[in-house]
This record gives sequence, structure tokens and C-alpha cells, in this order.
Amino acid sequence: MLLNNGVTVLNLTPHVINVAGLAIQPEPVAARLAQKTEKVGMLGEIPITQEVFGVAENLPEQQDDVFYIVSALMAGQLTHRNDLLVPGKALRDETGRIIGSESLAFISDVMPELDALIV
Repeated sequence: MLLNNGVTVLNLTPHVINVAGLAIQPEPVAARLAQKTEKVGMLGEIPITQEVFGVAENLPEQQDDVFYIVSALMAGQLTHRNDLLVPGKALRDETGRIIGSESLAFISDVMPELDALIV
């Protein structure tokens, strides 16, 4: 989605992201972390597993004036990238169901230049 300040935001999650009155549709292919499930035991009759996450898949290289919406798990593992956004604080309806977010947020060690963020 091209914003009015010339910046592009691409949704690499499999879900529509509702923020600031916009519905940002997902791209055809979601970015994901490689995942391996290892069985570690049982808790009574409930299997217990460990999820091991690996490298990012389907995540484009950084580009000028392009930001990518990804899962918090992915952004948390790639904090060296300053182009990854996650949905911010959840907005909920009267039943508690999430209907959107107040903002998009960074989980990053390195913030982008603020000029790119000003309308």
C-alpha cells in the first residue's frame, strides 16, 4: 500500500491489518520463520513440544521507503532490521474480539530515519 508520503507498507502476514481507518491487505505470500516441532514429553495425556524457529522465509531485502508488516515473533528475531513493523496495541470490540490496532510499531534495535516517518 502506497501512503500519501510516498512510503510503501507491505503486509507480509496472512491477515488483513486494520489500523488508522485503513485495511491493509496481505501480500500473496506471507513471510514466516522456518519452524521445527520437537516432541519433548507428555503432561498427562497432552503432548508437550518445543517449537524451534529458524531463518526468515519470503522476507524481501530492505529497500528505501518500504516497510514490511510482519509477525512480532519475526520482528523480535530480526531486531537489526529497521524496516519491520508489527501491529501495535490491539483495539477490541465490546466482546473483547480484536478488530484492529491503534498503530504500527517497531521492535528494533535501530530506528529508521525519522524523515521517512513524517507526513
